[in-house]
Amino acid sequence: MKSPFYDGAVTDAAKEKCGLFGIFNHPAAVEKCYFGLHALQHRGQESAGMALSDGQRLLSHRGMGLVSEVFPQSRLREMSPWGQSCIGHVRYSTAGSSRFENAQPILVEYSLGQIAVAHNGNLVNAMALRDEYEAYGSIFKGTSDSEIIVHLLAKPTHISKPDPLAHVLNHLKGAFSLLFLYPDRIEAARDPCGIRPLCLGRLEKGAYAVASETCALDIVDAEFIREVEPGEIVTLNAKGLHSRFFDGPRTVTPAHCTFEQVYFADPSSTVF
Repeated sequence: MKSPFYDGAVTDAAKEKCGLFGIFNHPAAVEKCYFGLHALQHRGQESAGMALSDGQRLLSHRGMGLVSEVFPQSRLREMSPWGQSCIGHVRYSTAGSSRFENAQPILVEYSLGQIAVAHNGNLVNAMALRDEYEAYGSIFKGTSDSEIIVHLLAKPTHISKPDPLAHVLNHLKGAFSLLFLYPDRIEAARDPCGIRPLCLGRLEKGAYAVASETCALDIVDAEFIREVEPGEIVTLNAKGLHSRFFDGPRTVTPAHCTFEQVYFADPSSTVF
């Protein structure tokens, strides 16, 4: 069956107040992700997107506008059969241009296969990393810091590390909550200070959800488990939920963003 979705490289722009949502191993993953993004619509109204996995490859759809505009019912019907794991993103720009090229998730193919990335936050060392990689010949399609993460992941010297993702995350400075979709798993990560929120939920029959806010878990009837801890990588795969820390011993005091509680987050959400 031919896929109606684009499955090549795309670009993004992750900004301060974006929304992340992911579902692992659920037969209605696309529908759940749609409603989860709806619940996070207050975090971004410029663009929306989803990337999904059928267990072997990744597919994506993204566009400008609200969740309901990017994903009309006809599009959802096309997407529903194409996977049981999905990550989604809604974007609000505080810097950079508002254009299609900056919609997320980013979906790329590199030497280890395909990966999709969705990001909420701002990297303070983004320009330095971009300049470094451009000097080595890297080509950037977008203008945002999120694309830099993809280039870091694809670098051969990083791929050769025992834990490439942990190695890459230690190169990032600033605020980030991240979702990574692979054909067989989802990985969620949060910066060592825990500046942006990210929480975990459990659904029936071994399915999991991850979201920027608990209001998105509520709307899909997911049971809140806990927050992703600062400096933590959580892996969701066929064996369940697994945790590791990428920044070594816990020596950093959390520095949650106050604006999340007074401005960004939905009043019904529990953050931090």
